[in-house]
Amino acid sequence: MWVGLWAILICVGCGKDKGKGPPTGGTVPSGMIEAEVRALGRSQSTLAPFVLLADPEAETGLVIWIGESEAWAIFVKLEGIDLQRPMTHDLMKTILEGMGGRMMWVAVTDMQEDIYMAEMTIQTGGTALCIDARPSDAIALALRTSAPIYIAEEVMELYGVPVTERESAEKWVPRQ
Repeated sequence: MWVGLWAILICVGCGKDKGKGPPTGGTVPSGMIEAEVRALGRSQSTLAPFVLLADPEAETGLVIWIGESEAWAIFVKLEGIDLQRPMTHDLMKTILEGMGGRMMWVAVTDMQEDIYMAEMTIQTGGTALCIDARPSDAIALALRTSAPIYIAEEVMELYGVPVTERESAEKWVPRQ
């Protein structure tokens, strides 16, 4: 039903906080490239949703196919839509913060059997926890917590595609 609410491609200027760095004020983790959500869209041929993460300093990006619910969660946050009730990722943020935790960063770390792998690094007390996650969930939560998003350099080298903000979605999206 919500398909009509967003176009085939929504380009977003997510570089608003560029240069802000991780919430800890630290540096980019070793072997990682800082990324931003450059676009959220749908394949014109299959209507499957995707998110495009891109290196703000280069014209290279990573296309990640995502589920409908996760696409909606990312869309709502990017567009600043206020909902009457919290979505799952809003609830996760509330629980994390209520327990004294803080999202340090999320990272797309690998590709296994054509599926991207991600990790969320959460600080709670004096401990940093690394939690396995789907990239789409990690991205949705990172957007809600203003945590930086990273891509492993090796993943970008192997699977990255050239992008610019002005290109069409079809050019970014591999055929399914």
